[in-house]
Amino acid sequence: MKRILLSVLFTAGIAGVAAAQGTNMTTNTNTGIPEAGVAFKPFPLVYGDTDTGVGFGISVSLYGYDGKSKDYLWKIYTEFTYTTKGQMDPDIRFDIPALWIAGQPFRVQGMAEYIFALAENFYGYADSIVDPAATLGYTNVTNYFYEQRHPYIYFTISTPLAWGKSFGHDKTFDLLVGSYLEGYSFSKSTVQSNKTSYLMDSKPLGLDGGTVWSMMVGFRFDNRDYEPNPHSGTYNEIMYEFALAGMYNYSRLTFKHSAYFDPFPSYKRLVIAERLMYDQLFGEVPFFKAQKVGGVQPADGIGGNDTMRGIPKFRFVDNLKIIFTPEIRWRFLDFGPFLWDIWHLELVLFSDIGGTWHDISSLNLNELEVTWGAALRVLWGEDFIIAADFGFWRDQMGVYIGLDHQF
Repeated sequence: MKRILLSVLFTAGIAGVAAAQGTNMTTNTNTGIPEAGVAFKPFPLVYGDTDTGVGFGISVSLYGYDGKSKDYLWKIYTEFTYTTKGQMDPDIRFDIPALWIAGQPFRVQGMAEYIFALAENFYGYADSIVDPAATLGYTNVTNYFYEQRHPYIYFTISTPLAWGKSFGHDKTFDLLVGSYLEGYSFSKSTVQSNKTSYLMDSKPLGLDGGTVWSMMVGFRFDNRDYEPNPHSGTYNEIMYEFALAGMYNYSRLTFKHSAYFDPFPSYKRLVIAERLMYDQLFGEVPFFKAQKVGGVQPADGIGGNDTMRGIPKFRFVDNLKIIFTPEIRWRFLDFGPFLWDIWHLELVLFSDIGGTWHDISSLNLNELEVTWGAALRVLWGEDFIIAADFGFWRDQMGVYIGLDHQF
């Protein structure tokens, strides 16, 4: 998932170790294909984010390669970060793209995370959004902060349908099943001192928190040429999530589509990308579920680096969300080898267009919000991407320094 946290590069003093199976991993770096073995990529972090503040952390990634492809066989990634706005976020993730069981390929992904945030945002729902500079007594931005504790575990497994096996596991029509186990607790943030809390006063459904266990089932079609940084192909998923246990009886339908075009195939340095997301919730929806866009990789929104850069995170919240993002990506510089890899610089121009409504009957495209901006990508090899995004909305600017493309 594209994180709002993470990285400005600390290259000096980074130690990297590559354990190869009888070979030196620098052999194939100019072709973009690592040698067979394990790559260890530790990364100290100094990061800044409009929504979470300034902080420090560390990430450690382990990649397994087969020496035949630039795609990894497996990846384990762990991170610990802490910010000046009091957000602590340790997590560990894994991804095994091709696990063969009884002759059938499966992809297995999962994550365990614990978020403790002193200053999470709540501005109300789309039909009653409070202006932080308006009346109602909520004149200070800290009136919109609350404290959140959120342990979170998810697990997904997918397999290509029989007719698609001959096309390769990552480029097929997949059946996907997943499960989410989450816990929530909320209180008035300590950063507010004695100030009024809009969340506590408005008492939306979900304020009591509790444990939520849900299941997800759907389909995914993916024919991107290279998942971390594609130049061509599309990614499509349609997922249905439903509550299995807990205090809230809700369901969610999510559709995500992204496409990548190489307008000058002989140039191979320019990519036009776009993403469309549709997310609809039904039933007894707690506010913390309305703050998310579902799917295989849930996103925060609307607002923040996951969805609409430049708008504060969770600024626009309701049951129906539609977001469209076009981007132009230009790789303008290669350098190295350094730390056994060729490095690359990319410039990105983008616009985020989206809105949120209570349901389809209240959809009004005149209420769409639009942001725009520019970003820099630093690529360590082909699959470790450091990102710095600058988004503009009305008279505000958001700065997001993290890992990976938004999509």
